[in-house]
Amino acid sequence: MAPAAPFPRRLLLSLLLGVLVVAVVAAADVESSAGGGGGRRHSPRRTRYSRVFSFGDSLTDTGNAAILPATAGGPFTRPPYGMTFYHHPTGRASDGRLVIDFLVKALGLPEPTPYLAGKTAADFRRGVNFAVGGATALDPAFLKSRGMTSSVPVSLSNETRWFQDVLQLLGASAHEKHTIAASSIFYFGEIGFNDYSFALSAGNGTVDVAASLVPDIIAVIRSAVTAVIAAGARTVVVAGMIPIGCEPEMLALFPGGAGNYYDPASGCITRFNDLAELHNRELQRALHELRRAHPGATAVRYADLYGPVAAAVASPKEYGFGSSPLAACCGSGGEPYNFNANFTGFCATPGSTVCADGPSSSVSWDGIHYTEATNKLVARAILTRPTLAEPVTTGSISMTPFSPHLVAAAAALLGLLATAVAGGGTGAYTRVFSFGDSLTDTGNALHLPSTGGGGGPASRPPYGETFFRRPTGRASDGRLAVDFIVEALRLRHPAPYLAAGGETAAEFRHGVNFAVGGSTALPPEFYEGRGLKPFVPVSLANQTAWFDKVLQILGSSDHGRRKIMASSLFIVGEIGVNDYLVSLVGNLTVGEVETSVVPHIVAAIRSTVNEVIAAGATTVVFCVRVT
Repeated sequence: MAPAAPFPRRLLLSLLLGVLVVAVVAAADVESSAGGGGGRRHSPRRTRYSRVFSFGDSLTDTGNAAILPATAGGPFTRPPYGMTFYHHPTGRASDGRLVIDFLVKALGLPEPTPYLAGKTAADFRRGVNFAVGGATALDPAFLKSRGMTSSVPVSLSNETRWFQDVLQLLGASAHEKHTIAASSIFYFGEIGFNDYSFALSAGNGTVDVAASLVPDIIAVIRSAVTAVIAAGARTVVVAGMIPIGCEPEMLALFPGGAGNYYDPASGCITRFNDLAELHNRELQRALHELRRAHPGATAVRYADLYGPVAAAVASPKEYGFGSSPLAACCGSGGEPYNFNANFTGFCATPGSTVCADGPSSSVSWDGIHYTEATNKLVARAILTRPTLAEPVTTGSISMTPFSPHLVAAAAALLGLLATAVAGGGTGAYTRVFSFGDSLTDTGNALHLPSTGGGGGPASRPPYGETFFRRPTGRASDGRLAVDFIVEALRLRHPAPYLAAGGETAAEFRHGVNFAVGGSTALPPEFYEGRGLKPFVPVSLANQTAWFDKVLQILGSSDHGRRKIMASSLFIVGEIGVNDYLVSLVGNLTVGEVETSVVPHIVAAIRSTVNEVIAAGATTVVFCVRVT
């Protein structure tokens, strides 16, 4: 970080608010909406969303398939479906609530009307669910051209057209339609599983045909998201693929032999899960491109379904499930999957029974769909990450008013770390990955030629005199905040990225500090295009790219990399003060900085956090500087 200078307080508050609004989700509201712990109920959290528009297949459908002629009267319309919460069938393919139900409840929004159950504007004004059980991402005609037949004549493009029809019904003018879309949250539930299922059946369990569909499926999802953004959507959440290889249906239909057919840790079909991971990588790449295409205007978020389900299957007792996570609760056939490959005794048909311990002990409800307990787990994972934060209007910095409740929520987030430390053990973290500028840099600037190449002030006494008794590259007389956090968590100090050499896993296995003194949140090109020059040629995007490189070195597989991410603490140190100094020294006014720089800084921080979350991070801490 460059030498300190007087700073406009309202400018710092703008950045603080932008970061906090992205980061903070009230944990108490998540628990109460999910029906978790204790007898005391909390009212749902208030948001600026007015409604939900949702899309997908049976994991999101709350009643459309029960009305569609092709699927009406299916098993999900009969008991024991709906037994846990509603106590009667509702058209949901579960014993109770779905992920979308928990999300809507947590956001304090009305339950969306199944599209096929409504007719008038009054039916749809409070939100619409377009998802249909059995729907595919790809059009039936496309699948037919590949030798596959869809049993349900509905695809994602149909659902998107239904949305356009509803928007026409709700809004009389273009402005009114745009306002409706902007005040709504759009949730794209998992879509594509049915396409892959058809392809796997057509290929007798080989993944080549299914893998060939990935680019087309991702393109269709991207097209649907682009369509709602064009309509005015400001917040879009897109769910990834579930672990296909852990589905009891798939395990029963495609039994394997020796070798690595089954994952030894979970018992799931490895190559099917590899297909799901491929889908999720490509989906996240597409969403990243959409974020870059619509900077600041629209929040496009990825919701991880794969991680929570895979974790529950691998360690069921840790998540409150029984000892047979790969067995359907409702069905027939017995161990190991309680699912007959010929579909006889399918849930709600003659010969089927419900597991003796009840649905809450099972991950899978009927071999294809999840129990309410699993849906609750997935919803909590989505809600406790910065995915469904309230909308932020970044075009002119008209953000949520500064509130003590927001500060308290941020403090509570940091309190989670204190709780982990208070336990006195090693905790859940095995390493720290940190980002930022000189307030977090523990040595990188010493190795960057533009900061002195070892000859900068931080490399000479009296820097470091208080604790280390010598200069260490830290811009302080002693330790930094990241040092105290690492020591409190009883972890090893992360290696400065530029000091480690950057080639071997051994250098990075115990954590990495990517922060560089003088670094900006925005890339040098942003300033050079405005006739300004940053202090150093390193931005947050560079640090994120270094992190991606390190992760590839540390993990040889997606599964290995996700385990590393899940066991790491991510600290995004203060970043942005150098951007403001460069801008103000370059004679930009405070007003110009607020309107043309702050939104981009918040978007850059948001992008980095999204990337580490997408890679598997479960704990991310922000640090902000207020003077």
